[in-house]
Amino acid sequence: MRRLLFASPLLLLLAPAANATVLWRGDFSTGDISQWTSPQSDALPGQSWDPHRLSIITTVHPPDNPRALQVILNAGDIAWNTNHTPPIYMGSRTEVTHAAVLGEGAERWYRWEAFFPSIYAVNDGKGGGAVFTQWHHTSPTQGEPGSPPILFSALTNQLQLVHVPYLNSQAADVLWQTPLIKEQWHTFVLHVIFSSNPSAGLVDLTYDGQHVLSQNTNTLFPGFTDYLKMGLYRRPNATPSDLILLANMVEATAASDVGL
Repeated sequence: MRRLLFASPLLLLLAPAANATVLWRGDFSTGDISQWTSPQSDALPGQSWDPHRLSIITTVHPPDNPRALQVILNAGDIAWNTNHTPPIYMGSRTEVTHAAVLGEGAERWYRWEAFFPSIYAVNDGKGGGAVFTQWHHTSPTQGEPGSPPILFSALTNQLQLVHVPYLNSQAADVLWQTPLIKEQWHTFVLHVIFSSNPSAGLVDLTYDGQHVLSQNTNTLFPGFTDYLKMGLYRRPNATPSDLILLANMVEATAASDVGL
């Protein structure tokens, strides 16, 4: 385990359960993002930005569903929650959200794929990467302060799974890392037991068909639930512009439902 220190919020196999089932698909097979709850990529009224930050494209992979989400985040792009007056600043991000509540004791299996082109790079002056998948904390009374407890980050040449140990922590633990191989699809299967108890929570990862991590740790902050987000999120000063593809997200209650 490697611990990272930050001056600001991080921008960066059990038996199948009984009655296992696929709970939800966010695989863009509809040709749009309607499977997801909402996008987080709005610009302020009158502000110019690429309208194709989130778009569905046809790819040669995966063969069973050749649609993928193309995510573009240009240098300086800032998202705002325009449902509020005044709009709420949300940082440099373009993401889709799945707002299903993940509370204490919830157990889930996720499978998705990601593609990073050869030009993918992140330079924010602090060695940070771009978050491309995360389980973010939320509370109706406390909001969403600080960095989420679980996230996947892509640096220019490295992938990593990061754990933030407590609310508003200025430190984070790298639970797993591997060189980022570009110009090919990568498959992630993540098994999570959501708990604020470090002995009860679980993060279990299979990457490109290889089981690479199983660790007990807290996956919730006390008083908070989690929800899923996917796309790109990085420090506002990061350069250059980034583009990635994401596909075939599925949420289930057992390994057999995500291909294991």
